[in-house]
Amino acid sequence: MRSRKLKLKGNLSTPAKEMIVEEPQDEGSTTLEPPEYLELLSTLPSESDSSLPQARGILTWIEREYKSSRGFELGSFNPSILPTLFQELSINWKHLAGQYVTKVITMVHHFCNTILTRLCPEERVMTALWALLLDELIQRYRKLVEVVQIILQTERSGNLLTTNHYFSETLDKLRSERNVESAGSSTFGSSNASPRAPLSNMEHTMRDIHDILKSYYKVARKRFVDSVCIQGTDYHLITGPDTPLRVFSPQFVVELSAERLEAVAGEDITSIQQRKSVEKEVESLTEGRRILTS
Repeated sequence: MRSRKLKLKGNLSTPAKEMIVEEPQDEGSTTLEPPEYLELLSTLPSESDSSLPQARGILTWIEREYKSSRGFELGSFNPSILPTLFQELSINWKHLAGQYVTKVITMVHHFCNTILTRLCPEERVMTALWALLLDELIQRYRKLVEVVQIILQTERSGNLLTTNHYFSETLDKLRSERNVESAGSSTFGSSNASPRAPLSNMEHTMRDIHDILKSYYKVARKRFVDSVCIQGTDYHLITGPDTPLRVFSPQFVVELSAERLEAVAGEDITSIQQRKSVEKEVESLTEGRRILTS
């Protein structure tokens, strides 16, 4: 993936949250593409293949699944078929959620790295400090991935439940439209109406299943998107108490041991040797001055 340079407004005294990341936009470019970070490969959601819709009508698919699971019901159907059909309808949710989470984690990680690079111009200090922060950052990213997995599991594998009145309203609307459509050809006073064959029991059942799935899918899809956004990325990456943006804090610095502080902000070997050489030379010159003045 191609990396791009960022431009930050402000100086070293500007709080990080007030710095504005700007990207020189190429002509025709509208999105920011952060570079790949190898340290994230084991943390990001695994790639899952998305399934393309098959070239067949949804009623044909419902009929096939209904025939394979029906019993001796008359005018109704086994409710256990609904979760099975819904899992098939929402099969791409894992892929879409994984792509979204991967993009947001990479953007936040890139932001943290860019801010730290801006605040720590000395490469040695920045590299050592980034190595200390990395473990804490990875833990928070993994927590987000776990939360999204739980949301996926409850939405796709749990019971089909909702208290949203939009479900019943949509279902009533679909059933009313279906009734009007089926009765339209036999409306009194319509001389041009052509008679339509009545639906069989199986066709009524399949259309009822279709209306229930369509009504519930609308509610569940919106709920899933909101949950991943609010409970997932926003809370665990941006606004929550343990987000990656809060890792580098005064408390984090206070809890560093003397050895770690020395490793991050201490002098390198070259500087130590130069300082000792200068100190030894100063001592020699001081001793020489004392001898000359005595």
